[in-house]
Amino acid sequence: IGPYDFFSETGAINGNFVRYSDTDNVSELLTDKAIFDQESKPNIVVVGKKKFPFVFDAKKHILGIEKNAAPAEDYIKLEEILMYFLKDISDEHFPEHTLTVNLMSSPNELERILDDAIYYKSVEVNLIAPNGEDAEDILDAMRTSKMQRLHIKGSSGGANMNSLPDFIKNILPSAQTHGKIKLRYVTKLP
Repeated sequence: IGPYDFFSETGAINGNFVRYSDTDNVSELLTDKAIFDQESKPNIVVVGKKKFPFVFDAKKHILGIEKNAAPAEDYIKLEEILMYFLKDISDEHFPEHTLTVNLMSSPNELERILDDAIYYKSVEVNLIAPNGEDAEDILDAMRTSKMQRLHIKGSSGGANMNSLPDFIKNILPSAQTHGKIKLRYVTKLP
């Protein structure tokens, strides 16, 4: 996977990442008969190419890429690949900033979880201060104080928490865009 084409717009850059896949063998699906293999035709390569859209918000310094870019839905692998491509650029051109790669979900998903949960088992929040100028409350306080990371971990210790503390609920929206959230909860069966 890697960057493919770029288009500039006011305050952002968008374009496509591309993921290549190659193979040494091609078989007919119905009969499993080998149509091509590397041994019989060593100088021929079969390559597939798939584009995945992205957008980079230059003000907030957030890169969004379609989740289907992950190889075989391995989102951790996608994080590793993006970190591999972006780390040297970040270190060279933005040494005073911290590069992080996070998976993001829609704000509605977090709201749905908080609404549907009947109790909680554990919560873990990792929050990373934003590099850009545009920040809110907790993130702005972290940025101005030069705090780079905040890690909060809580559990019920074997019991059930009937709700999350308000200070955790206040941090969750920021962690959704600038960190990671791990939440174990139970909902009613439909």
